[in-house]
Amino acid sequence: MSDEEIMERLTWLRICGPEGAHTRQNNLESIGRLKSGDPYVTLRIRAVENAMREDPGWTPRGVLDAVASVTGCSKDPRHTVGQGYISPRATLRGLRACAERVRAAAERGGNILFATGHAGCLIACYQEIADSARELGATLIHTAGGWEIEPWEFIDWVGDVCVVSNGSGLLHTHTARAMEEILSDWGADISLAVTDHGFLGPALNRGIPAVAFFDTNDPAPAVARCLGLDVTLVPLNDNRPNAVLREAGLVVREALAAPVAVP
Repeated sequence: MSDEEIMERLTWLRICGPEGAHTRQNNLESIGRLKSGDPYVTLRIRAVENAMREDPGWTPRGVLDAVASVTGCSKDPRHTVGQGYISPRATLRGLRACAERVRAAAERGGNILFATGHAGCLIACYQEIADSARELGATLIHTAGGWEIEPWEFIDWVGDVCVVSNGSGLLHTHTARAMEEILSDWGADISLAVTDHGFLGPALNRGIPAVAFFDTNDPAPAVARCLGLDVTLVPLNDNRPNAVLREAGLVVREALAAPVAVP
């Protein structure tokens, strides 16, 4: 498929484009929550929390500029209606950049961790990428399975993807505790974390290179990149079903099988 055909399909699947899961108003409110230091939105990324607290240059407009520089959404804070927007080219660029990070880590036999706080959306996507990483020589990290991080909240694994469960279902979560426990239990080098939400903060705080999948209502990863943290961003609608977002993983697999230039 050509780039145009891939972007058209990703848009049709609502993985990117104008039909995001979050409203523009919700996205702007998330920026306000980031500024106030809400850990649900900062994802406990210390550099981001410090910047919001101590650097007066990080105004809400500055945060919006950071998000827009990745997603292609409007930089105008007066634009408050409609749904969040992610440029299809930005999504394709992020998926291809993810492939290059995974390739670099895998081909040197690195340890790669896949973990998601959006188990209802990103497991299938990450598993596709994990399969390719293993084929290229990576060691896929598995550790701390079954550990209880909160009452009736457990570190769990679906295939090669770490999630949080409650014993009867998989959870949507922004908790950082799961990743903190994983890092403590693993105790060895992690070459790359492919992750999102609360799993991202502890990884970046430890200086672990990361690929972060994020949506328009999660401004912290965009700010982290602007602050110079080692994070590659993949903007997409992270509220689509696993069966749909699996196709984003297939774009990464295709790039790993036949390298192409980042557009």
